[in-house]
Amino acid sequence: MSSAESRTDSLTSSDLSDHAGYSIVANHLTKIYQGNVIGLADLTVSLPFGSVGLLGPNGSGKSTFIKLLLGLIKPTEGDAWVLGKNIRTDSMAIRYDVGYVPENDSLQDNLNAVEVCKLFGIASGLSSSDAIQRAHEVLDYVGLDEARYRLVKTYSTGMKQRVKLAQALVHDPPLLLIDEPTNGLDPKGREDMIRLLIELRNAGKTLVVSSHILPDIEEICEYVMILHNGKLVTSDSLTHILNETSSRWIVNSSENKQFVNILEENEIPVLHWSSEQILVNLEQTDPQRIIALAAKNNIGLQRLVRPRKTLEQFFLAALNIEIGESYE
Repeated sequence: MSSAESRTDSLTSSDLSDHAGYSIVANHLTKIYQGNVIGLADLTVSLPFGSVGLLGPNGSGKSTFIKLLLGLIKPTEGDAWVLGKNIRTDSMAIRYDVGYVPENDSLQDNLNAVEVCKLFGIASGLSSSDAIQRAHEVLDYVGLDEARYRLVKTYSTGMKQRVKLAQALVHDPPLLLIDEPTNGLDPKGREDMIRLLIELRNAGKTLVVSSHILPDIEEICEYVMILHNGKLVTSDSLTHILNETSSRWIVNSSENKQFVNILEENEIPVLHWSSEQILVNLEQTDPQRIIALAAKNNIGLQRLVRPRKTLEQFFLAALNIEIGESYE
């Protein structure tokens, strides 16, 4: 049994039952840096197992949150649990259960990829022989072939990102904290990285992914948490966010100009229209009324849909940032 496996949780059984349904629980978690700079302010949140997107502009508290979870910095107030382990009393045990993929390069340039992964494996509690075996396994998994024997300083950005993911996986942790995984990657590299993370999610790993690239979060994650100025703005499932009800509907008809006049005569607000589509507000009107009016006036109704909200629209709205809306 490795030292990681032999470590036990210091929480009581009642504490465990409170946190057993969540990968990460924070309770009034606060970090104030020197000079009264707020890194995180009174954060209370429970994150599910699965894949979680950690969103927020620069300075929002994302990095502070991750460093607190890893025990790299101590909270000023409050507490948190990672896989049921307390960040104040079990920080070393947490690190055995977590794989961390930092945004910035933190690889030893004078080592090759096998040596890097072996080093991290030993640091995570594996024996030397187990660490080198796992190093080759995870490097195979991330697609780093013969290049694994070259020095890391000769690697491209994409290759370094693969090594960072490999070293985080070497001790087979149940939870991965991943910071900007597609940063600096070309389109093919980005596609490959997203595929790997989706595979890990589908294999049962819990991922917390911090990224500024919102389409990546939409592809990878099932849940999102948004921070701003050190405070929690919202946390919710991505399905609920993207299916959030909207009073705005898109209408396409055979005679848009004529149909706009009919809608307005029947006191249905037309927000915008063109020869391609009509945007109406149905906040207090059943969409069936649109269908009935089209049939009554012999207008061919080609489309009546509620536009799907994008994560970008939700994110900017949550931060009260104006953005022009697209309804394609």
